[in-house]
Amino acid sequence: MGRLFQRHGSGGGRIAEPPRDAGPLHRSLAEIHSRHVEGVSLGELGHAVGLTPFQLIALFRRTTGLTPHTYLTRVRLNAACRMLTRGSSIAEAAVGGFYDQSALTRHFKSCYGITPRQFVQATTGSDRCRA
Repeated sequence: MGRLFQRHGSGGGRIAEPPRDAGPLHRSLAEIHSRHVEGVSLGELGHAVGLTPFQLIALFRRTTGLTPHTYLTRVRLNAACRMLTRGSSIAEAAVGGFYDQSALTRHFKSCYGITPRQFVQATTGSDRCRA
């Protein structure tokens, strides 16, 4: 199988998005990044970029490989990681877009394979971690 892929596979990355997708995609990504703490519904996001929710989901799948909800969760997790590396508590990091600390922990572990506490311990090199 590996030889077939080497011989016939493209070896390239993702196919570039069509020019017609670039505008709505970039506007929706900017909207998600600017409103990740408060959250944005699929309907609001679609309305902001002039697409139906179904068109928006298809656009995200086609260009990012993720659904808008999964992308939003990743943005929130990245924000939580930044807060944790700056010394914020796990509870403070959870306020940045998650319902509570257990929701942050569940998403964190699902995405990264470790808990926020383990992340703090690994990045700071100490056992100090405020809950």
